[in-house]
Amino acid sequence: MVQRAMKKLSGLDIKIIASTHGPVWRKNPERIITLYDKWSKYETEEGVVIAYGSMYGNTEKMADFIARCLADEGIKNIRVMNSSEVHESFIINEIWRFKGVLFGTNTYNNGIFPRMENLLINLEHKGIKNRVFGVFGTYGWSGGGVKGIVEYINKNKWEMVCDPVEVQFSAHEEHYEKLRHLAKKMAKRVKEN
Repeated sequence: MVQRAMKKLSGLDIKIIASTHGPVWRKNPERIITLYDKWSKYETEEGVVIAYGSMYGNTEKMADFIARCLADEGIKNIRVMNSSEVHESFIINEIWRFKGVLFGTNTYNNGIFPRMENLLINLEHKGIKNRVFGVFGTYGWSGGGVKGIVEYINKNKWEMVCDPVEVQFSAHEEHYEKLRHLAKKMAKRVKEN
């Protein structure tokens, strides 16, 4: 709809933009027009958002390790965001910007960590496209968190770069190899345009 509206307005000399859902743009309206054009085409930048939920720090350690591996693969724009500390609107803003998205969760009552699930629910409503996804996480006595995220990804027909990495309690050397593999697959897909 945005693309059709922009096409209709393409011949006009626009001096002010006063949308019903944001600020009034009096200076340089061409800047916001360019941004709307980019956003409505679901264009991305090279980069990866790692959004995670962690109760005891084990999933957080995995997120930090993946971020280091992505950097080793030459990815410069990496955002590591703890869903317990960062409001989901800020996380969604970064996901809207970058091509790669990694979700990490611990298992909470046989499901996704609540803050991560809220993020997924809201992201699903945004109709996000042209992204690649990966999943990692931990569980204690029984799983369910990683499986729940994979179900969201499949339901939305989002592309996963490889199988998820799920570990019981905390990651060990064999798990770090799988996380490194996940980061390499993600880096490769993010660099493709």
